[in-house]
Amino acid sequence: MRIVLIQDLIDFLRGAGHSGIERKKWVKRHKENDTIIVIGDSHTYFFSGQEVIRPRKIAYHHGVINSSENLIPEFSPIHIGPVLAYNSDKYGTKTRGREKVAYLIKKRVIERGARVLFCYGEIDIRNHVVHRASNQGIAMERVVDKVLANYLSFLVSMREEGFRVACWGPTPSFPDAANPSDEFPVQGDETTCNKVTLYFNEQLKNLCQQNNLGFISITEKLIDERGRMRQDYFVDGCHLSQKAWSLVAKEQFQFGL
Repeated sequence: MRIVLIQDLIDFLRGAGHSGIERKKWVKRHKENDTIIVIGDSHTYFFSGQEVIRPRKIAYHHGVINSSENLIPEFSPIHIGPVLAYNSDKYGTKTRGREKVAYLIKKRVIERGARVLFCYGEIDIRNHVVHRASNQGIAMERVVDKVLANYLSFLVSMREEGFRVACWGPTPSFPDAANPSDEFPVQGDETTCNKVTLYFNEQLKNLCQQNNLGFISITEKLIDERGRMRQDYFVDGCHLSQKAWSLVAKEQFQFGL
């Protein structure tokens, strides 16, 4: 165990300079193009323009903070880990997502006045909502409402920090025919999870409208009339293919003041 920990430290120290170079390149590109910054879970990589995820470390704070090569000039993604909407406003969680966002602000990787699109919620739905509702004997909608209350608190706090805030509606993930892994656990069958996803999006849309926050979603276009995901728009049963850009209207990207 000691050897592993020492090696982790060596790897971090070796990578620190490289991540600094990548961060400077990321900031320079963002400022030159006035890009929309996309922060959240691995679904942020959809905005890189790449079909295959190729992370590039831009910082290290309570774990790696990644971006990627960006092929779409309008966006600059930042992947801060498998963060949950439920924990988005909480410090001290396993993923330390809130600490990472605070670090990016402190280091001026993201500066006040920037347009920031937050990408949270898919993991909550896939791995927590159905399971928690069953264990607690309550409706899935009530669990979603609790998740959204925390997420809204976080989004509003980001607006109060001086950012122009919007959020990306979580997309469906994993058809019943797929084989989820330990990396992407699933609780609930496909149509149940998709029903939850649609409710989550609808409620989040309403909350954003009520609180002057932007909301962008293509989720309804990704679920067919049987309640199943349209697999041709996904690369692995979870992450969107670049084909899904055909469903996105650029004028949807409106941000709160």
